[in-house]
Amino acid sequence: MTNPVGENRESPMWSCWNMGGAWLVNTLWERYLFTRDRNYLRQIALPLMEGAHDFCDAWLIENPKLPGKHQLITAPSTSPENEYITDQGYMGVTCYGGTADLAIIRELKVNLMEALRTIGAKSSQLSAMQRRLNQLRPYTIGKDGDLNEWYYDWRDKDPKHRHQSHLIGLYPGHHLQDARLQEACRQTLIQKGDETTGWSTGWRINLWARLHDGERAYHRGDASIASCSLLCALKKTATLRCPMPAAPTPTCSMPIPRSRLTVTSVEQPVLPRCWCKAVMRTARQPSSCYLPYLPLGATAV
Repeated sequence: MTNPVGENRESPMWSCWNMGGAWLVNTLWERYLFTRDRNYLRQIALPLMEGAHDFCDAWLIENPKLPGKHQLITAPSTSPENEYITDQGYMGVTCYGGTADLAIIRELKVNLMEALRTIGAKSSQLSAMQRRLNQLRPYTIGKDGDLNEWYYDWRDKDPKHRHQSHLIGLYPGHHLQDARLQEACRQTLIQKGDETTGWSTGWRINLWARLHDGERAYHRGDASIASCSLLCALKKTATLRCPMPAAPTPTCSMPIPRSRLTVTSVEQPVLPRCWCKAVMRTARQPSSCYLPYLPLGATAV
């Protein structure tokens, strides 16, 4: 948002988000992965990433609930536009140690360390960053098997809320690789269901793809593309944001190399069974090379 806050009708659930800069600079690192432009990395991306990292490091505090453990959390914290209900029935939006905050900071730290290694940073600097990364409060899983969005295993006021900010580490982030945590992300998406806004649907399609569930990604996207223009025409959402045409591109090109700097192994693309006879062209990957998509029965061009 570019408009100033101060109209006396704001809410902390959307007007007080401290992670915007950290979230945005992660896309600068993604650009470098595709271009391998070291001048861009040194002169533009890296200074902005370091600035966002310094802000986040200053924003982190030691968890007062675990004295002496040196665990780091954010405070205050929110999960954008979502509300929780405590065990005592209190409904709120501000808390401490929100999962989305820590996921964004975690992704930034991982990306920044890779960027610094690329330019030959000193090992002492990287070691200090790794120690801080290790101190971040880890992800937690709720009693229903979902990934906790809040510090505690609180309920959402709206269990099917359009936001899934706490899954940023899975997509568009890359660091959430643990199989147990990915299963918790799966349970979160199942709980939220399929009905949501256009932009949120695009996000969920790619979350399913990152979980290697091509069938869910396909059927969700197929239904959404068909209904997107109708939703916009009928103005069923407050703002006409329906970026569904862009959603299939990252969905179909989800075979991200395990190592994003050197290709060590490549996952098969997340394609539904009905596309097994498709003819697919090669596509550029973050490794700055072209990888052929060869699902079973498909033909490379």
